[in-house]
Amino acid sequence: MAIINVSVIVNDGVDEDAFISYFDDVSEVELDDKLDSFVGVMTFNIEDSYMSTLENHSSVKQVEKTPTTEQMSPMITYPSEPSGFSTSNIIAGSNLLNNLPKVNGQFSSAGRRGYSIVSATHFYDADEIQKEDEVDFPGSGVIANPTYGYNTGTVSGVYDDDVRYYVDGSDYSQRYTGKHVDIVLLESATTPSTSENHGDTHYDFTDPDDGSIRAKKHNWGSGSNQLSGDPMFSSHGIRALSCAIGRQSGFAKKAHGYITYISSTLSALEGVKSWHDSKGINSETGLKNPTIAVFEAQYVYTFFNYAIKVDDIISITNSEGTVNRPGSSWGNDLSPFVKKFMIPRQMQDPSDNSWNWVIPFNKQGPSNNHRYQALKTIVEQCWDAGITVVDAGGNYTFVYSKEADEESTYCTLASGTNSIYEMDHSTTTTITSIQTTTTTWYPHYNFSAAGLEKCVSIAAGDNSETNPILAWYTARGPGVDLISRAFPHFCAGFSDNIADDDGFKWGTFSGNSAAMPVAAGKLACIAEKYYVKNGVWPTPTQLKTQAILESRADAVFQDTINWTDVSDAKYVGIGASTTFKIMSTRNNQTSPFGSLKFFAGSYYFHDVLTDRAGTPNRRCFLNNRGYNRENTYKKRP
Repeated sequence: MAIINVSVIVNDGVDEDAFISYFDDVSEVELDDKLDSFVGVMTFNIEDSYMSTLENHSSVKQVEKTPTTEQMSPMITYPSEPSGFSTSNIIAGSNLLNNLPKVNGQFSSAGRRGYSIVSATHFYDADEIQKEDEVDFPGSGVIANPTYGYNTGTVSGVYDDDVRYYVDGSDYSQRYTGKHVDIVLLESATTPSTSENHGDTHYDFTDPDDGSIRAKKHNWGSGSNQLSGDPMFSSHGIRALSCAIGRQSGFAKKAHGYITYISSTLSALEGVKSWHDSKGINSETGLKNPTIAVFEAQYVYTFFNYAIKVDDIISITNSEGTVNRPGSSWGNDLSPFVKKFMIPRQMQDPSDNSWNWVIPFNKQGPSNNHRYQALKTIVEQCWDAGITVVDAGGNYTFVYSKEADEESTYCTLASGTNSIYEMDHSTTTTITSIQTTTTTWYPHYNFSAAGLEKCVSIAAGDNSETNPILAWYTARGPGVDLISRAFPHFCAGFSDNIADDDGFKWGTFSGNSAAMPVAAGKLACIAEKYYVKNGVWPTPTQLKTQAILESRADAVFQDTINWTDVSDAKYVGIGASTTFKIMSTRNNQTSPFGSLKFFAGSYYFHDVLTDRAGTPNRRCFLNNRGYNRENTYKKRP
């Protein structure tokens, strides 16, 4: 009989010790983790045949299968070339790859030093490096030289972008640096390796005050006991931590950083909360140091599980009302869906290879547990204990809402039995036509913590002032709290990257894997400013509110296609050269998976989107100077 791991939520007031003791003589049940720091939640290993018996126990509120490691993946990053540069002045750059900075007016590979470079977000998302400083792009002689992968510049004036600015010869200062704040990354889907031990002494993790290492080791449990020799870094984790606390890469330049690799998210959070609860008083502040926890994994198996042909949807509803299908078809005008924050896709029917416009749906519930309830319960208890939790929908372009609003938008099918598509992407995508009698479908569900009120929910954005759009791969929607620009992002490198002349490896990072820790670093700085101004650390809710108040409403958005007439978006093939055209005044990115397409055999759904889909216009920003720079103009003479 198969053994499965389950999370159990017991009813309020249940004696947990007595409940656990009840199973001492039940051979089908074994306690896995009591989760002592949390109330009413625990995990068991049980025989799968015992599931219904456990669900029917009078003390049990809910039982859920625990997602396995195979059902998770790291927040996937996107390829970028390794880099190494040198200069005697500070350079703020975004994609400093294969283009070396000037040394005495000449391009040179000699004397490269990572400490002469800061990530581009120091220019874009803070207010210290001013645009009037010398701006140069090596080899071009012009202010911008767009390249394929961001905006190609193939049509004059259409794609011109500053995404690869060098801001050369600049000074940079930062008033608040996240001092006394602890940032913990939950790398539940990656594995640390001794090949990344160079991170133990990396320059990016040194303290600007005394040179000590701020990447701190801890015993998080079996397989993640860094105090007894388990490595601290994976190739993913070293870059993510650099984005948060890096001296050159991140903003929390005096914060301490930690990484746990416990594969069970629940057990990892148990370790983080237990550690947070046991912290002593900091003698410098007279207070316990605050904790920011960042999820660096996503539940990919819960994304895009179903799709329904648009013409089989007879009405769509949200808080503003219902729109009925005009006759037997929506025709070529799919804008009613987009106005209700749904993004149609084209899907290839596996039975006849025809292409149809569909609306995709994530894991549905509540009977199928569309949200991970045990995770929600634990995240909310962490938040209430003073731990600020940061998460993102992920590197997939689905739309999600705040939990309180996720069922206010729905699609209705005709009564009776309907044909829909079921999708599985545990390896490559498979699409199956199935029958359903369910007539109400919710397009804005999300399984993870993103969208919870007690969570800071992030969407990734592009490094640009001309076209600061959402990153083409990111989840989006009304559930997002802040847009964090980190595509691409200069950071500490992993073992395959190039070392500078001091032996430190440097590279780039992207995806929500970079966007979340970049945002966490800014949150740490905002927390420190709050502490300095108020004498106490902010609660997670106060910190989230303050970050939203300091955000900038300067993102731009672009419909991926003309949704009022999709007739020019007909399928013409698979591949970057044969995708149907998109409205590309903001982004000319293409993808080997195509734009707005689902088809069998693809690897997940990395389709290219620029649609806003209800995403709040809030760019995560660090107001270093403490005043509104919009009230000033240029430099004083």
